[in-house]
Amino acid sequence: MAEKGEGPKATVVLVAWDEHLDILPKGPAETLKSLSHTVDDLIHKQGDSCPRKLFEIKACLERFNAFLLQSARLLEYLDLEKLFSFPIANVAPGIPTVSTLRDLSVGQCMGVAANDACTDFESLLFHARALLDRFALCIDRHHEGEQDRFSRLEKRLVKYADADQRAGRLSKILKQAVGLVGPLTDPTGKKSLRNLLAHRSSFSEGTRVLFWVMRLKDGRFLVFDCEVHHYSVFATFREVFKLVPFIVTNGLLIYTGHDKLLSLSQFEPTWKVPFVRLSDYIAENGIGDLVPIGMRFIPNGIRIKSMYLDRSIFDRAITLPAPSTEPC
Repeated sequence: MAEKGEGPKATVVLVAWDEHLDILPKGPAETLKSLSHTVDDLIHKQGDSCPRKLFEIKACLERFNAFLLQSARLLEYLDLEKLFSFPIANVAPGIPTVSTLRDLSVGQCMGVAANDACTDFESLLFHARALLDRFALCIDRHHEGEQDRFSRLEKRLVKYADADQRAGRLSKILKQAVGLVGPLTDPTGKKSLRNLLAHRSSFSEGTRVLFWVMRLKDGRFLVFDCEVHHYSVFATFREVFKLVPFIVTNGLLIYTGHDKLLSLSQFEPTWKVPFVRLSDYIAENGIGDLVPIGMRFIPNGIRIKSMYLDRSIFDRAITLPAPSTEPC
């Protein structure tokens, strides 16, 4: 029973921010978990006297968690039977509509809008940039600044490098992450994919190739990644998933006084992309195999274009895993 003058007793349940860390490679996951617990312990012990800079680190870790949550959502679509669960059209007329990938006959194709996956990809880009911008503000505040644009961080670090070696170390990390130019930051004279989808285009407006699958004579499946504004969805996701944690993890290590950093190779995703990128296999001079490709949806169906593709594309065909025998 509560003593006089006290309110009722309450049970507090703490939910760890690192519940999605297991989708990262082991090294980065363990490093972030340790860093998070260290920061929490320091904030708890120092209470009201805790320096503001520790709360900046904590805010970045919270933003990181949102990025990981969204990444986990998108990873679910690597299950192709989930992604292609709602067929939209078949290439050959007269062939019955199918309900799963396994129902496809040899030579038959299926295209899907996959609106959930596309929306989750957009959200992933937005969360990734939000994390990078919050990270930029965190770093700038360590130098008594208030700049919150990741695209301006590198120039700010050059300004700080003479007086603080941490800025120079982080600048070297950023130079290894040029793959974010295009997906998340604007290339010279152009807009990034994130910018286009946030401000100038719906996803379907920018779609150039649908999520598209074709069953081959040997029973394998050739699965095409969706391409939007010339970026393939899952190949771009994989690059963002590697580079954003690489920057933020090492940046937080640098600004919390750690000497040892993690290499870019340690952030290589442990999962594979089962899709092929159409743009990588278009045959020159019409030399190759003619393959029907679903380009985009139109009011009465799908716009299909037959294209000559390099025969090496068939080396990327996959076999579906055996159906699960577990009870639903």
